[in-house]
Amino acid sequence: MMALLKNKIGLATISAFALFFLSCHFQTAQAEDPNTIEPSSNFVVTDHANVLSDQTKQAILKQEQTFKKTKEQPQVAVLTINNTDGQSIRDFTNSLTMRSVWHAGKKGQDNGVIIVFAKNNGQNNVRVVTGTGVESVLPDGKIYQLLQANQQELKSSDPNAIDRGIRNLFLQVEKTLPTTQTSGKQSASTTSSVIALGLITILLLIIFLVWSKMRRLNGSKGSYYGTDNSNNINRFNQTSNRPQRGHHSGLDWFLGGFLLSNLFSGTRRHYYDDHYDGFGGESNFDGSDFGGGSDSGGGGNFGGGGSDF
Repeated sequence: MMALLKNKIGLATISAFALFFLSCHFQTAQAEDPNTIEPSSNFVVTDHANVLSDQTKQAILKQEQTFKKTKEQPQVAVLTINNTDGQSIRDFTNSLTMRSVWHAGKKGQDNGVIIVFAKNNGQNNVRVVTGTGVESVLPDGKIYQLLQANQQELKSSDPNAIDRGIRNLFLQVEKTLPTTQTSGKQSASTTSSVIALGLITILLLIIFLVWSKMRRLNGSKGSYYGTDNSNNINRFNQTSNRPQRGHHSGLDWFLGGFLLSNLFSGTRRHYYDDHYDGFGGESNFDGSDFGGGSDSGGGGNFGGGGSDF
């Protein structure tokens, strides 16, 4: 009886140690390394923890396309991971943003934001880190308030609640970033209007110059025929060896028409080329961004600002 009990205790002890080592191995395998982890092909959505719904991913990608049409072109990226392997969420994120591949935002303006969510065995740690260019509009205190407002969902054990909390946090963060809308269609319309005005001005100038010259020619002809015959004969003899002005007038008309033709045809060609290029650039969201595009961070620097829980 005692031997059987000892065997059971020994078996239980061995099983406990086996489960412990397996658990440690599983956690290590699931942990992400901030020095090697890479962003996804679209950069703004990297969901290693598989907690983001299609609705949340689409909202992030759609906002990325909206940001691209602004003058400032900020970025808000979301990264979810399973485990920080014992590191604090702050240390993990600081190491992450030291790498240029994770530099979000427009280069020179440093207006990127990265939201990092780590499961960490049910702790659900979240950190929002900001670039130096948006720390004034999104200071640490503001970020902490946003985290607290979504704490219940972010700390939940329900995957749907976690997804909803990350989506709400993202939407609240992106609304704080200052942007100036620059519509591509309006820019093209403004450019074409300026070109048209310039062409009209050149056309009017050419017409005026040709009209002035024709007027001088008509005046000189009237004075020529209004004199006496003797003077006409003398003037004819004096001018017979000079080129006739009528030939110059025809040449002027030819050159003027040739110039106008080149101006209109050249402008029309560039106008359609520009509009074609602009139209082609609108396919990113519908095609490559969500399914495997090649977007990346804009190169903004991070100055260590941020908050977490």
